[in-house]
Amino acid sequence: ALIICYCNCGGGYLWFVDPYMPEKFLPEDYGDFSLLKWLSAYIGYSLKPNPPIWSIYVEIVASILIPVWIVASQKRMHAILIFLILLVFGCLHLDFQHHWNFYMVNFYLGLTILLWGPVVAKSFKGLTPQVFWPLIVILFLSFYLPRVLFRYEYGEYWYNLIELMPIALLIALASYMPEKFKWLEKKIFIFFGDISFSLYLIHSLPLIITYNFLLMTIPESHQSMWLMGALTSMIIIPISIVAARWSYKNIELRFVGYGKNYQNMVQKFEKIE
Repeated sequence: ALIICYCNCGGGYLWFVDPYMPEKFLPEDYGDFSLLKWLSAYIGYSLKPNPPIWSIYVEIVASILIPVWIVASQKRMHAILIFLILLVFGCLHLDFQHHWNFYMVNFYLGLTILLWGPVVAKSFKGLTPQVFWPLIVILFLSFYLPRVLFRYEYGEYWYNLIELMPIALLIALASYMPEKFKWLEKKIFIFFGDISFSLYLIHSLPLIITYNFLLMTIPESHQSMWLMGALTSMIIIPISIVAARWSYKNIELRFVGYGKNYQNMVQKFEKIE
């Protein structure tokens, strides 16, 4: 429901508003917008109506492969072999949509946390807080800093691997050492966890609208990269959070409720039979 909603919003913006804006929604490299690109965005194939939607297509591909991986990874050596195959598969220069072959190793490594996560967590449990928490900070920075320092773009395979390793370790430690990460249960983290998917899908459209509004209202002589960036952030962050919260409560939770009601109805029919 969220994907349909925000692809509709993005498509409407591209048809009726974007042609009159000084800054376009997406660069011309992405090609012209069309009805086919609009419709294919509902599965993430086209990202024209909503740029973040590309990851949905990658997730769909991974969802098809995950059951195969589970069956094939019953033995540890098989799991290692599959991981190595996916590493090589990712570095091949294949013309797959959104470079989905890059990211299969991410999904597989996340799946194999079930195998190696307990072992890694056990090795970390003996560390003192003075050693444990600096290591956590290093892992966190190792995930975020490379993108800032090297300014690489999505679709660069080796940087994807650089980010993958520390984040996989962090997820493993948080999963198998929950007593160390109790602070993640605070309301602020639960709040942003709840709205995260809505926030992910929402933010790009308000961002371009806000930026265009500033371009048209601030005299060109006063425009600078720092000023435009600061003003855009000040406006877009609260707007996106409020919109994501509304979206989570009124769209996401509502359709989750519909799904649960349908599931309960099916279970009742099964009991009657």
